[in-house]
Amino acid sequence: MQMISAETMAAYLTDRSTRGIARDTAKLVRSGTLPVGARLPPLRELAFVMGVSPSTLSEAWKELRRLRVLTGRGRNGTFVSGSSLAPRPMRVGAQGHFSAGTRNFSLATPDLEFLPQLDRALLHGAKAENLNSYERVRILPELEAVLRPKWPFKSSEMLATNGGYNAVYLALHALVPPGSVVAIETPASMRLLDILEDMGAIIVPVDSDEFGPDPAALKDIMSRNPSAFVFQPVISSVTGHYCSAARLQELGDVLADADTLIIEDDGLGDIAIAPSQSLGDRFPDQTIHIRSFSKSYGPDLRMAVLSASEDLVEQVQSYRAFSAGWTSRILQAAVAWLHCDAETQAL
Repeated sequence: MQMISAETMAAYLTDRSTRGIARDTAKLVRSGTLPVGARLPPLRELAFVMGVSPSTLSEAWKELRRLRVLTGRGRNGTFVSGSSLAPRPMRVGAQGHFSAGTRNFSLATPDLEFLPQLDRALLHGAKAENLNSYERVRILPELEAVLRPKWPFKSSEMLATNGGYNAVYLALHALVPPGSVVAIETPASMRLLDILEDMGAIIVPVDSDEFGPDPAALKDIMSRNPSAFVFQPVISSVTGHYCSAARLQELGDVLADADTLIIEDDGLGDIAIAPSQSLGDRFPDQTIHIRSFSKSYGPDLRMAVLSASEDLVEQVQSYRAFSAGWTSRILQAAVAWLHCDAETQAL
């Protein structure tokens, strides 16, 4: 194990600001000057040699720990743990590849035998309204028309997204400040945990039972003023437990006096054995209801719909403009067709 002296490290770090220290340390790791496994000098010793406050150095290394470039081992010191600065979903990225015929229940994937054939749906999608336009329409009118009658959040605006977790990612990044307290139903999906950790969120678990998230557990957490509460409002894709209508109302009672953002992630959608439900009409200005169609119609459709107030949808859409400005009209029209196809609905 290579040990880096405070004098050597200080000579490398010419910019003594928090941002400069983080940037220069990252460059040293990327170039191999600080190899993976190298032990860095004690924080206070290095801060003294550099002539900066320990808090300045601590903030710089905190950011690098968030990116998993550095790791702290308590009294054992700080070590270089990785050479890539790109955020990595540690849980999802660590999933193994198994042989054919092996069922990996951690993925909660649909049975392929119950997924519809997509050829006719995609042919219909290829004739979608306004195809190949660069106009950033939130949702294809055809898709909105078939979803509205049974949508549980009646007063909401709709936005098509590239899958359920894409919708969750967009909502969290657009509306929840980094480092915020976020309450989540537990057990939770690996991908949600990865998203929140990458944001630097303070994750607070809300215990669940066979009826859904425990209102008493959520009430205990409300003293920490969470910025958001993320849960599955119908059936948990992790446990299979159904959130009853009575339990949903109890959760609403706990949230009634707070401005906490409510993110409802309905990952099962049309294949759930229970009716869809939402707190949206009770809390229209702070609820985001998301329904994914990956498990009902197939993951390669990469389709979900997010609904919320006009203000919240506009904020999410504005954030989204940094990347894919809209969801494929072909896929939206295909989902609309599948939603109306009798053979598909009979599966």
